[in-house]
Amino acid sequence: MLIRSEIDSIQRFPDCKKLVSLAGLAPSLHQSGSVECHGSITKQGSRTLRWIIVEAARVAVNHDERMRNYYERVKHRRGDRKAIIAVANKMLETIWFMLTRREPYESRNVTGKSLTRSQPNRTIG
Repeated sequence: MLIRSEIDSIQRFPDCKKLVSLAGLAPSLHQSGSVECHGSITKQGSRTLRWIIVEAARVAVNHDERMRNYYERVKHRRGDRKAIIAVANKMLETIWFMLTRREPYESRNVTGKSLTRSQPNRTIG
Protein backbone atom coordinates (compact mmCIF):
# COMPACT_ATOMS: atom_id res chain seq x y z
CA MET A 1 0.00 0.00 0.00
CA LEU A 2 2.89 2.34 0.75
CA ILE A 3 4.36 1.82 -2.72
CA ARG A 4 0.97 2.42 -4.33
CA SER A 5 0.40 5.61 -2.33
CA GLU A 6 3.84 6.96 -3.23
CA ILE A 7 3.36 6.22 -6.94
CA ASP A 8 -0.15 7.76 -6.97
CA SER A 9 -1.39 7.45 -10.57
CA ILE A 10 0.70 5.26 -12.86
CA GLN A 11 -0.42 7.35 -15.84
CA ARG A 12 2.00 10.06 -14.62
CA PHE A 13 4.87 7.92 -15.87
CA PRO A 14 5.17 7.46 -19.64
CA ASP A 15 7.77 4.71 -19.16
CA CYS A 16 9.31 2.66 -16.36
CA LYS A 17 12.48 4.78 -16.30
CA LYS A 18 10.47 7.74 -15.01
CA LEU A 19 9.18 5.65 -12.11
CA VAL A 20 12.73 4.52 -11.29
CA SER A 21 13.79 8.18 -11.31
CA LEU A 22 10.98 9.06 -8.91
CA ALA A 23 12.46 6.61 -6.43
CA GLY A 24 15.97 7.99 -6.96
CA LEU A 25 17.28 4.60 -8.08
CA ALA A 26 18.47 5.74 -11.50
CA PRO A 27 22.25 5.86 -11.93
CA SER A 28 23.77 9.32 -12.15
CA LEU A 29 25.41 10.29 -15.42
CA HIS A 30 28.42 12.53 -15.92
CA GLN A 31 29.16 13.56 -19.49
CA SER A 32 31.96 15.50 -21.07
CA GLY A 33 32.01 15.47 -24.83
CA SER A 34 31.72 11.88 -25.95
CA VAL A 35 32.76 10.44 -22.56
CA GLU A 36 29.96 9.07 -20.35
CA CYS A 37 30.51 7.95 -16.75
CA HIS A 38 27.70 6.31 -14.83
CA GLY A 39 27.90 6.85 -11.09
CA SER A 40 25.94 5.97 -8.00
CA ILE A 41 22.17 6.31 -7.72
CA THR A 42 20.84 9.86 -7.77
CA LYS A 43 18.83 9.65 -4.51
CA GLN A 44 16.58 12.38 -5.85
CA GLY A 45 12.88 11.83 -5.47
CA SER A 46 10.81 10.03 -2.90
CA ARG A 47 12.91 8.80 0.04
CA THR A 48 9.99 6.75 1.30
CA LEU A 49 9.53 4.94 -2.01
CA ARG A 50 13.28 4.27 -2.26
CA TRP A 51 13.37 2.91 1.29
CA ILE A 52 10.36 0.61 0.93
CA ILE A 53 11.38 -0.78 -2.47
CA VAL A 54 14.90 -1.58 -1.21
CA GLU A 55 13.43 -3.35 1.82
CA ALA A 56 11.03 -5.22 -0.47
CA ALA A 57 13.98 -6.19 -2.68
CA ARG A 58 15.76 -7.73 0.32
CA VAL A 59 12.67 -9.84 1.05
CA ALA A 60 12.15 -10.73 -2.62
CA VAL A 61 15.70 -12.08 -2.89
CA ASN A 62 14.85 -14.59 -0.18
CA HIS A 63 11.40 -15.61 -1.45
CA ASP A 64 11.24 -15.12 -5.24
CA GLU A 65 13.46 -17.37 -7.34
CA ARG A 66 13.49 -15.02 -10.34
CA MET A 67 14.70 -12.11 -8.21
CA ARG A 68 17.15 -14.35 -6.36
CA ASN A 69 18.74 -15.49 -9.62
CA TYR A 70 19.04 -11.90 -10.83
CA TYR A 71 20.52 -10.85 -7.47
CA GLU A 72 23.11 -13.64 -7.57
CA ARG A 73 24.22 -12.71 -11.10
CA VAL A 74 24.71 -9.05 -10.18
CA LYS A 75 26.22 -9.83 -6.76
CA HIS A 76 28.88 -11.98 -8.39
CA ARG A 77 30.01 -9.00 -10.52
CA ARG A 78 29.22 -5.95 -8.37
CA GLY A 79 28.69 -6.95 -4.74
CA ASP A 80 25.76 -7.19 -2.35
CA ARG A 81 24.71 -3.55 -2.02
CA LYS A 82 24.67 -2.85 -5.75
CA ALA A 83 22.87 -6.11 -6.38
CA ILE A 84 20.06 -5.15 -3.96
CA ILE A 85 19.70 -1.78 -5.70
CA ALA A 86 19.58 -3.57 -9.06
CA VAL A 87 16.81 -5.86 -7.77
CA ALA A 88 14.89 -2.84 -6.42
CA ASN A 89 15.25 -1.20 -9.82
CA LYS A 90 13.96 -4.34 -11.55
CA MET A 91 11.05 -4.57 -9.09
CA LEU A 92 10.00 -0.99 -9.88
CA GLU A 93 10.12 -1.77 -13.60
CA THR A 94 7.96 -4.84 -12.96
CA ILE A 95 5.52 -2.80 -10.87
CA TRP A 96 5.23 -0.24 -13.68
CA PHE A 97 4.39 -2.98 -16.20
CA MET A 98 1.93 -4.63 -13.81
CA LEU A 99 0.07 -1.38 -13.18
CA THR A 100 0.01 -0.18 -16.79
CA ARG A 101 -1.07 -3.56 -18.18
CA ARG A 102 -3.30 -4.37 -15.18
CA GLU A 103 -1.74 -7.81 -14.87
CA PRO A 104 -0.90 -9.74 -11.69
CA TYR A 105 2.68 -10.75 -10.89
CA GLU A 106 3.57 -14.35 -11.61
CA SER A 107 6.64 -15.79 -9.96
CA ARG A 108 8.21 -18.60 -11.96
CA ASN A 109 10.83 -21.10 -10.94
CA VAL A 110 13.72 -22.13 -13.18
CA THR A 111 11.64 -24.72 -15.06
CA GLY A 112 9.05 -22.07 -15.98
CA LYS A 113 6.21 -23.46 -13.85
CA SER A 114 4.09 -20.88 -12.07
CA LEU A 115 4.75 -20.81 -8.32
CA THR A 116 2.52 -18.02 -7.10
CA ARG A 117 -0.06 -15.80 -8.67
CA SER A 118 -1.75 -12.72 -7.29
CA GLN A 119 -5.51 -12.66 -6.97
CA PRO A 120 -6.77 -12.75 -10.60
CA ASN A 121 -10.04 -10.93 -9.87
CA ARG A 122 -8.35 -8.08 -8.08
CA THR A 123 -7.17 -5.14 -10.18
CA ILE A 124 -4.68 -2.56 -9.05
CA GLY A 125 -5.25 0.99 -9.92
